[in-house]
Amino acid sequence: MYETGHGVAQSYSDAINWYRKAAEQENIYAQTNLGDMYKKGLGVTKNNSEALIWYSKAAEQGYLKAKRRLKYLDGI
Repeated sequence: MYETGHGVAQSYSDAINWYRKAAEQENIYAQTNLGDMYKKGLGVTKNNSEALIWYSKAAEQGYLKAKRRLKYLDGI
């Protein structure tokens, strides 16, 4: 919602805050979205290492989208 500005003013920093809260509670969608924000450098300094951490957390829970993101980061 905050990332895209759907229904609220767009705010990458708010998106990061909410994604992080949910990601820390093992939410696979938030973990993957947080990884995307780090991969793209939206609201944070671009950081592939941090993206890798969040994608890995979601992938370890079996989330296929996160597994694909990991392959992309690894260049496979």
